[in-house]
Amino acid sequence: MMRRDKNVPGLRVLLRGAAIFLLISGDLFAQEGQDIRDIRPPVEMPVSLLSWLIIVGTAVLFLLGFMLLAALFQRGRKTDKVMNRTPWQAANDRLDMLQAKQYPEKGMIKEYYTELSDILRRYIEERFALNAPEMTTEEFLGSLRMSSALNDDEKMRLSRFLSGCDLVKFAKHRTTLAEMKDGFVLVRDFVRSTQPVEAA
Repeated sequence: MMRRDKNVPGLRVLLRGAAIFLLISGDLFAQEGQDIRDIRPPVEMPVSLLSWLIIVGTAVLFLLGFMLLAALFQRGRKTDKVMNRTPWQAANDRLDMLQAKQYPEKGMIKEYYTELSDILRRYIEERFALNAPEMTTEEFLGSLRMSSALNDDEKMRLSRFLSGCDLVKFAKHRTTLAEMKDGFVLVRDFVRSTQPVEAA
């Protein structure tokens, strides 16, 4: 008697008396071999020009964003540093920067008096809450006469100095190197004499 096992294709069971014989056909191995396949080779993905443009564009945008954040961070630190300075500290720093430019030695007379008078006006605005930078010299001197923040001697010196600056800036008045240095000393001394005693 011979019986085929339904669960295993290619396998037959032969019964003869008390003996059991297994008949294995080639179908069994063929079935197992069908499940074994070779590894497929790697597939090359085509990279187009558009793909490269997207990759490069993304990298550039990331770099620009990083640079922008770094610039904003540095600007915030500089702003905090400026805001923490007192008016006399800021004025002295500006005077130092003006002195380093060496305008008198280069013959840049108009530029020198323009910056020097602006430094003085900004200091007066920050120190005494006078809106000096927005006023003409005549308006500023008029408000200065009404102010009690300065004494008569300081008002007179400032009036003389600013009037002289206007002559140089607008009337092309000629001045000497010594006069230019005297104007610088006047502004420096004014800042020092008007800062609080504890700061001095």
